[in-house]
Amino acid sequence: YTPYTQVVDLGDGVEFPRWCVGGKLNIIHNCLDKWQDTPTRDRIALRWEGEDGAIRTFTYGELYAEVNRCANALRGLGLGKGDAVGLYMPMIPELAIAFLAIIKIGGVILPLFSGYGPGAVVARLADAEAKAIVTADGLLRRGGAVPMKPTV
Repeated sequence: YTPYTQVVDLGDGVEFPRWCVGGKLNIIHNCLDKWQDTPTRDRIALRWEGEDGAIRTFTYGELYAEVNRCANALRGLGLGKGDAVGLYMPMIPELAIAFLAIIKIGGVILPLFSGYGPGAVVARLADAEAKAIVTADGLLRRGGAVPMKPTV
């Protein structure tokens, strides 16, 4: 992240504006890092409600800690900038955590639909030259358990 020096540059004409001149955007900084020394740290950043009615919430501070923990685990596996990582997960908070952690290490997110069979998952992982996959044991769908881990 680098702060911008000028909000807009219209030097090439109003039809060609250059926004946030001199700055570099970092989505992790904007979503999590910049809130850690502010009162926002204690506000809800993520609220999830499962099919079974379970509710889980994460404050910005809690989400920051979980994303860093996951990012450090990914780095511990030797993953880093430019590495493709598959996400074969249901819509649970850990999906958001893994998603942000992959971004934090500079990885490339490879979304994998939970309905894919083994052949489709393998083909996409191979095409993307993925170095890892993050998955879950399974998911709840229409009241029943659907296994995911056996697919990978």
